Amino acid sequence: MDKTDKMQRTINGVIIAVIAFILGFGAAWLWITKSPAGVKDSINGSENAMINGDDSLNKQVFGDTVAVTDQMAGLTVMVDLVSLNSPAWVAIHEDNNGEPGNILGAQLFSAGSHEGSVELLRGMLSGQTYYAMIHIENGDHAFDPKIDVPLIGETGQPIWTSFRTIAE
Repeated sequence: MDKTDKMQRTINGVIIAVIAFILGFGAAWLWITKSPAGVKDSINGSENAMINGDDSLNKQVFGDTVAVTDQMAGLTVMVDLVSLNSPAWVAIHEDNNGEPGNILGAQLFSAGSHEGSVELLRGMLSGQTYYAMIHIENGDHAFDPKIDVPLIGETGQPIWTSFRTIAE
């Protein structure tokens, strides 16, 4: 085997490696950007959420929306999806006779679609109903429920979803 054949094999190997890397990167990107499965579809206040037939929530949401699945009781609420047209708060309310009551904690989210968590000042109890509600952000980046009031959706109602806590 002469030097020309050896160099050609090296060049071919590099080309194959580059193509394999690009294909692998593209496949990984497609897999990572897939919509999450199993997200609760009890969305209130916004009629623009796109719901797939398999009860999963597509991340391509056009209005202000929040989605939270049932989860373990504790001091943290996992938010599966919050989609916002502008920065806003997700506040966790305890149940007050079937309606959102006292606020247990709130987290500021930027505009766009996100998942995240809300740390609570008081833990949730097992077997109870809670509410994740979007509140406006007045620009000071400090949550005040008297100023940062619930965001009203297209239906004329606050945008919220309910979820239940389950035992460990």
